[in-house]
Amino acid sequence: MHSAKQWLGWGMLLLASVVVVQVAASNFQNEQASDAVWAFLNWFMAASVVSAVAVSYLRWHGATATGADTRKASAVLLAASVLLLLLFFEQWRFTAGLRADGEVPQGLRLQLWLAVDLLFVLINAVVGMYLLRESRMAR
Repeated sequence: MHSAKQWLGWGMLLLASVVVVQVAASNFQNEQASDAVWAFLNWFMAASVVSAVAVSYLRWHGATATGADTRKASAVLLAASVLLLLLFFEQWRFTAGLRADGEVPQGLRLQLWLAVDLLFVLINAVVGMYLLRESRMAR
């Protein structure tokens, strides 16, 4: 089991790093190339967001027997992961054309994606480091 935690942890950290690089590179790429990269990354990000919620829930559920600080940190991570899940899939529906984009201006839509990307990187880094720490403790 520790091997799966370790692989998932490294995968989440790697994906967080790739998203940071792509956010920075999007400013220098043409719009079509940037959209193509994001369309590819969004599938991996979706799986990672769902994994982050699952891992955060398991951490929160396991923290009920530990101290108050651990429970509070686990609850905050779970709440942030659920918020990311809701924001990510709401934004992705607009991007995929599953919903009309009329009520939100394009500039605001880009700012919302930037906020989702930032939250994604933070949560993936925290969950990835937690999984790596847990895999080392399981040895």
